[in-house]
Amino acid sequence: MSQVPLPSDAIRHLVNKDMAYLEQEGLNMRPVPAKDVETLAAPMEAASYPSDEAASLAQLKMRQSVAPQFFSGLYKEDTLVGIVVGTLCSGEGLKEETMSEHDPKGDNLCVHSVVVDAKYRRKGYGNCMLRTYVRQVAASHHNVSRITLICKAYLISFYQSCGFTLQCPSPVVHGADPWYEMCIDLTTSSTRQPSTLHVNAFCDPSRVRGSGNQAAVVFSHGPDGKEKSEETSAWMQSVAKDMNLSETAFLNPKKERNHFDLRWFTPAVEVDLCGHATLAAAHAAFSSGFADIHLPIKFHTLSGVLSSSRSDTGEIELDFPIEPVSAMEEGEDLSNLKTQLSKGTGLSLDDILEIGKNRIDLFLTTTLEAFEKMTLPDIKSLGSIETRGIVITCKGSSTNSSIDFQSRFLAPQCGIDEDPVTGSAHCGLMPLWAKRLGKDTLTGYQASPRGGTVKCSLVGDRVKLSGLGFITMYGALSNTN
Repeated sequence: MSQVPLPSDAIRHLVNKDMAYLEQEGLNMRPVPAKDVETLAAPMEAASYPSDEAASLAQLKMRQSVAPQFFSGLYKEDTLVGIVVGTLCSGEGLKEETMSEHDPKGDNLCVHSVVVDAKYRRKGYGNCMLRTYVRQVAASHHNVSRITLICKAYLISFYQSCGFTLQCPSPVVHGADPWYEMCIDLTTSSTRQPSTLHVNAFCDPSRVRGSGNQAAVVFSHGPDGKEKSEETSAWMQSVAKDMNLSETAFLNPKKERNHFDLRWFTPAVEVDLCGHATLAAAHAAFSSGFADIHLPIKFHTLSGVLSSSRSDTGEIELDFPIEPVSAMEEGEDLSNLKTQLSKGTGLSLDDILEIGKNRIDLFLTTTLEAFEKMTLPDIKSLGSIETRGIVITCKGSSTNSSIDFQSRFLAPQCGIDEDPVTGSAHCGLMPLWAKRLGKDTLTGYQASPRGGTVKCSLVGDRVKLSGLGFITMYGALSNTN
């Protein structure tokens, strides 16, 4: 019998493949609700283990009741494909008495059941499910220092492929055959190295590769685990600088399901709001199994609590506050600003129809013809203007009748000459164009070289922004320092 676990680099590689496989197969890992225990989980358990080894319905109900966060199911839409069931206990090893109860203060997670429905076996779902479970526990439950289980000899290699190490023969008597104890030490395991994904957000539906705005999503809040500490902020800024994308989102699961702390960093600064990196974070959380696709995500941010949901077609919808735009009044300041904007954008003074502003950005409206001929000869010169970004916008499109308005977003003061697609700018663009066009549902196109589509709806003082996400890369940071 092999007792050599896979090396941590190999496990990390498999975890990255699992995240892609979940998305490819339309699978989602989420807690099993009480209503599914008797009708779905219990029959699967009974069909998968000998009668003297299978957990009873009463045991399954008890485990779901006392530790619902560790009673997870692999779902394909609403079909339960497999389950992983655990409870907490104290001490390093497993004993009959510690396995039979749940100790909320325990740091050892005892896995009782790993089951895949017979119809879905031989597809790699079991490995993917268990590695995803381990990753979710490592990311969301920092009080858990190890995950332990017992298995029969013929399953040792399976659990080793999921990162477990053989410890010793188990003293637990459970059926006729001997059992062996296996464990993952989360204090040293690569599963606690921050996972990272690159996501194209607000993709063009006709070409998800090479379109939209790229964002990195990091499932971690740094080396000290303190959300707002100086060390955490400095670590995030250094990671964002290494990523060198327009935004890096740092996502940390909270105790409540589908709730996350979320912060956004450019390579140079932290920002209060970022639409495309929020869409990227939501797509990453839904696709990797950290969030239940049937429930909205609640992001706790510097701009308050933001909501995100996933449609049946895979689009991500964001619920943001509006950022109303007010026209600037004529005067010397406006005249000087027009001259500076004309120099940086290449637009003539006559091409600039209106300049407005909200609390974060400037908005320059121009004609469709001038917009589509714009050359942007001197973006750097715009960096001296006191604003987060400069939004250049026009009505319609000469090539696509479904587009209501177009825009481009320049942000040299934030270290970004041009942002490919800017969700947060549409919190100002949507009320601006809704008023002009007399419509509360519009489609915007951000005409950067990458390009991207943003569907917008105005609902009271909120803007609903919808778009597609596409994961281009999976990986892990080398360390947290």
